[in-house]
Amino acid sequence: MTTTRAHRLILPQLIPWACFWALFAWGWRVRNPFTHIPAYGDVLEVLWGIWWYYDSIFSRYSSPLFTSLVFHPVGWHTATLAHTPFLFLISLPLYSLGGSGFAYNFMAILALIVAFAGAFRFARLYVSWPVATVAALAFTFWRMGWDRVNGHLHTVWLSGLLAWLAWSLEQAKRAPESKQRRWVVYTGVMWGLMINFSLYGVFIGVLAFLLWGRQIFQPRRLGQIIIAGLIALILGLPTIGMYAVGTWEDHTRIHGAEHNMWWGASLNSLFIPSIFHPLEPVRNLARSIYKGPYNESGVMNFGLLTSMLALVGCAVVVNTRPRTAGLVILALTSIILSMGLLLRWNGEVIQHPVFRPLNAWIWNLGHALKPQVFSASRPGPFENGVPLPGFLLTAIVPFWEGARTVSRYAVLGMLSMVVLAGIALESLPRIARIGLIALWLVEMLPSPIRNLPVPIQPHPAYTWLMRQPLGPGEGILEMTYPTLRIGGEILWATSFHRKPTVSGAGSFWPEHTFALWSYFLNDQTALSNPQVGFVLKQYGIRYLFFCICMGTERGKYGQWCKTIRHFGR
Repeated sequence: MTTTRAHRLILPQLIPWACFWALFAWGWRVRNPFTHIPAYGDVLEVLWGIWWYYDSIFSRYSSPLFTSLVFHPVGWHTATLAHTPFLFLISLPLYSLGGSGFAYNFMAILALIVAFAGAFRFARLYVSWPVATVAALAFTFWRMGWDRVNGHLHTVWLSGLLAWLAWSLEQAKRAPESKQRRWVVYTGVMWGLMINFSLYGVFIGVLAFLLWGRQIFQPRRLGQIIIAGLIALILGLPTIGMYAVGTWEDHTRIHGAEHNMWWGASLNSLFIPSIFHPLEPVRNLARSIYKGPYNESGVMNFGLLTSMLALVGCAVVVNTRPRTAGLVILALTSIILSMGLLLRWNGEVIQHPVFRPLNAWIWNLGHALKPQVFSASRPGPFENGVPLPGFLLTAIVPFWEGARTVSRYAVLGMLSMVVLAGIALESLPRIARIGLIALWLVEMLPSPIRNLPVPIQPHPAYTWLMRQPLGPGEGILEMTYPTLRIGGEILWATSFHRKPTVSGAGSFWPEHTFALWSYFLNDQTALSNPQVGFVLKQYGIRYLFFCICMGTERGKYGQWCKTIRHFGR
């Protein structure tokens, strides 16, 4: 083998991974994977889950699927947490090797590796390896991938496995008929794994079949979709079943259509650079275009250059590569679905009275089919808001409302858009291509994550609590002004004090917790009312813990504490 030929074989294998590890080294700031983690908050949910499963199975010899320490006095079925039992179970060997911090960091890094490898293989089906490398980097270090290592580990795995699902779908599309069966089986397995990491994988997996374009209407392709779906259902049934049982047993609060509407992406938040870009000029540009909330409804930023190149790629596909039109269909569909139920700009609903009759019809249909999701009276935004397909899908598709953060459908759009951008690059002259790749690398530059120590000591207040006996049916309540404190810190604290708390974590809470949360939120002077004692006693609350996150909250709690004597023990 000549040296030139060896280089041609080796460089396409080495350079992509060298680029991946270079960007990773730039952004990954956790220096000791055993003692430090990227963030607190949702990361602590995962750390608690890994510890809880290990402690339940190997120390207490009991089921980890229920705990009486959270959402007191009813307790909590842990399978309703977004991070699934599957994720916790496969993390247990890592926990036994190096603790919860090591398990989290290992799973996060592995998910990024899976995402890059899958995206590179998928892009390589359409473009040369240098361009595929850049496309895979853009997908991996996008918000739904890189930035989700700050807590949403399940969505990092979801996006990574989605790339492999897309790769297998395209392979099944291109393979001779005699070899399509194995690719269909592989597709079903990937889809099932996605579901086991995140229930968002149910609908995201369905939408991924749009890569087949018009072929999905062929009888043979419909049969293959059914086979892949059955395989995915069989593999994902334990996760789906445990979640369904848990939500039923916990009497989980069902979010209404208005709640889901606020989690859709604003139109002007999608096609901009990251609003958390590490370079200030780029960040300021993004924030000058989008001025809405910076939660998950506003951070699914595809990138300005990514969007422009993808638009050019759409034109190239339509004119010269019609067999890959599925990429365009998938991109457009996912963009529309990621915007949710109503069209928004800067987080505010765009309204026009011409849509009032259509909105009324969809709402009434939804109320007839899903009265718990669509109330008898329409909220204000649904009077004249510009309706999107997600509004109708929420009304008629079973369980569609369960995908609460609808902006996450953008992950499908990003995967197809980076490939379309790659197709556009390959249609340009070499000098222009190199220049645009350099600019694209700047735009995709990830924000460095933090380097925080794993909390191994409880707060002094919890140390005090550990010494206090609680009577039967008694528990504690943690509050952050003006209502219940909800978050991973609550779960992590229970691993120290082992006392039942009315507070909890996650996006779906039992009705009794939601009722108390609403009670304090709607009456921010409730603790100053002596009658609140009767409410707290119904929950068996023995101690109140006030979590002061900002200095301005001290005065509020000071006013409340003056009346604590009214309800005492």
